[in-house]
Amino acid sequence: MAAWAWSRSRWRTPIKVSNVKPSGGIIGLAVPFVQATVTVDLMVRLVSTRSGGTLWRSSASASEKVGSVALVGGVPEFSAKDPNDAYGRLVNSLVWTVTQDLRPTWRKQ
Repeated sequence: MAAWAWSRSRWRTPIKVSNVKPSGGIIGLAVPFVQATVTVDLMVRLVSTRSGGTLWRSSASASEKVGSVALVGGVPEFSAKDPNDAYGRLVNSLVWTVTQDLRPTWRKQ
């Protein structure tokens, strides 16, 4: 894309962040568990300021488990992460993914 096209464009980047979502079930026949997951969706568009048309777009979604509780052999097991740390890691990962088109790459053929 020509340099002048970049100067006449704007980025639109809505980020959709989910609340912590619980889920659960039974592992095998006798191990009940509950876990919590966060999800982040990122959509990026480069919009022309001249025509309003989309010049380029990309999107990605990622999830990460932030906590779990299980009853293993009658003993409770608990693990947890800070959801804010998870959101930061997920956003960094998504930015890397959606901007892949903008980085130079090569392929041996």
